[in-house]
Amino acid sequence: MTILKRVLAEDETGAWVLYFNVDELWPYVKGPTPGGRDLTIEDFLNSIPRDLIREKAHAALMELLISAISGE
Repeated sequence: MTILKRVLAEDETGAWVLYFNVDELWPYVKGPTPGGRDLTIEDFLNSIPRDLIREKAHAALMELLISAISGE
């Protein structure tokens, strides 16, 4: 199983990380809370950030998607 990952934002509390399971073609986001649930990209983007780290992670994911789509 091949899983790629990219840290979207991190601070002293932990990190928001984008994972992509290449074998299952499944992207998901996981937050800094230990044992927290995996979020689909849609769930992550549709939720309102409640703190600065999540706001930074949200912006980083948007930037990554825009860059990938525009080919930059």
